[in-house]
Amino acid sequence: MQSLQHRLPRKGIAALIASVEEAFRGMKTDTVDNIFLSLQACMLEMLRQKGGHLYKTPHLGKAKLRRAKRLPVSLSCSRDLYAIVLLRAASHTAFRFFFHLTLSI
Repeated sequence: MQSLQHRLPRKGIAALIASVEEAFRGMKTDTVDNIFLSLQACMLEMLRQKGGHLYKTPHLGKAKLRRAKRLPVSLSCSRDLYAIVLLRAASHTAFRFFFHLTLSI
């Protein structure tokens, strides 16, 4: 999407937003699905790596799953991983502060 957006050079925030929206509208839905599934897979790997970024990019075989009509709309996080991540996050002061703020709003 960045390459599409950069082909439409514009000045100012409103023009940049319009450029990104135009680039997004020009993308195939399969491409958008692939991007978001890859993003979700990477986020799960980062959670498994305790927030690190030293992991191999997961290969889901999206094309094969799509052909078999088994491509998921989204990826799930296991209950165990979710619980571990919450415990890890709860030990950080910033998380406790943010969580307290969201509960009080």
